[in-house]
Amino acid sequence: MALWGKQDAAAPSTGTTVGVTNASTAVTGVGTSFLTDLDIGDVLIITSGTTTKNRVAAIASNTALTLADNFTGTTAATLAIANVKIQQQPKYAYQDSNSQADGTAPGKAALEDIFGVDATEQKVAGNKVGASPGWVRRIALTGGKSGRVQVETLVAGRNLITGDAADDSVLADS
Repeated sequence: MALWGKQDAAAPSTGTTVGVTNASTAVTGVGTSFLTDLDIGDVLIITSGTTTKNRVAAIASNTALTLADNFTGTTAATLAIANVKIQQQPKYAYQDSNSQADGTAPGKAALEDIFGVDATEQKVAGNKVGASPGWVRRIALTGGKSGRVQVETLVAGRNLITGDAADDSVLADS
């Protein structure tokens, strides 16, 4: 298993639906290829009610996996596979015990602060993503520092990121 991958938001290679339950770590798939598509530590971006990032803790089969934390979106027994994307952000970021500028503890909450930044997003002045494309932790500060953004480059790489997550409200493409 690599420490990080290139995919910012890859579609699963096969499948018709997934099943997720609020407050549960179980994910089931129909026609899915979890063993081929995912590694432990990858992140599933699931849109069910809201969009959440969820770290994969274990993969039992092509149709069953376990998340590291309880799913916090809306329960859906047959969620269309188009609502699931795979993100291969750095595996160590989930367990990084460094304190976050916004008070975010390591774990699921920290996943929301990590973005795959491609060369196009890096060039947009308003994005505030640092000096290099790659995997970055981007934290919007609050309190007396409201309006400021802290950026930490986790993995630099000009041609590292492929795909584009639906994060244009934070990182515009143009």
